[in-house]
Amino acid sequence: MKVNEYDIPSSWLEASDKERKGIANGCGPGSWKYDLVPDTIYGLNITKICDWHDFDYTFLPKTRSCKDIADRRMHHNLKVHISLHSVFILKPFRYARAYLYYLAVSKGGDSSFFEEDTYI
Repeated sequence: MKVNEYDIPSSWLEASDKERKGIANGCGPGSWKYDLVPDTIYGLNITKICDWHDFDYTFLPKTRSCKDIADRRMHHNLKVHISLHSVFILKPFRYARAYLYYLAVSKGGDSSFFEEDTYI
């Protein structure tokens, strides 16, 4: 992967706006829990990266290796986004927070990835 390029899921690129709105919900698992996970990292909007991650969780095969791919792709995209849209003073703080987002999905995202209603 190139550092200055996003790795966008093909399912996102092929989806219509209506399909995107029906699946993507920004950062967090959705419902009331949605508001608990910020869509920003120290002021930097990361909604689109979380939306892409939602698509991976929806369309990738339900295997451990595919979940790992989705979570690593999200972390990569967060790092790219931070590198492209941050002043140097905020980068280390944002990278650290991005790693926390990665840990949250890699360690706590099983119920979201493997739940039956994520199949489309």
